[in-house]
Amino acid sequence: MQLYDQLVVLLPGSDVPQPGLAESWTISEDGLTYTFKLRAAKFSDGQPVTAEDAKFSIERAKDPKADPGYAQLFSTIQSIDAPDSSTLVLRLSAPTPALLGYLTFGPGSIIPKAYFAKVGLNGFNKSPIGSGPFKLEEFLRGQRVVLTRNTQPSHTVGLIHPRQLQDSAHAEEQRSEGEMPQV
Repeated sequence: MQLYDQLVVLLPGSDVPQPGLAESWTISEDGLTYTFKLRAAKFSDGQPVTAEDAKFSIERAKDPKADPGYAQLFSTIQSIDAPDSSTLVLRLSAPTPALLGYLTFGPGSIIPKAYFAKVGLNGFNKSPIGSGPFKLEEFLRGQRVVLTRNTQPSHTVGLIHPRQLQDSAHAEEQRSEGEMPQV
């Protein structure tokens, strides 16, 4: 259940980063420069995902005020450039072999810079926009989250209704009543 995409992803059963929003990337011989080529993608509101969005998102990820729990992972990123709409360049202060893995974590999610600037953190949290396979349809705290398919061309999934469960006994009850599949 993803509202957001990251530059790279880890597929189930693998620890080798695979293309996400970045269709390809290169790492300099000294390990200090990562250059990502972004694929054509759109946010769930139809706006294109750009390297400026990726730059903004990674800058937020490395900001301790935005996410103190993960910012340290991105601390070796010295500068971020978006020389064109589909190229992102990260320059590091020291080689960081785990950087591609770090970019797969939630804080590495790419969000729309312009929308975030327009609505702010609180507005974004209430009505998030991402480029992942789902978009938020409804959120009732403590009751339910309804996600619908992101209808943008790169995603083809259906409607799901995840439920917040109180405990494992409740989950077992829902499974026995056929309300929840066994996973």
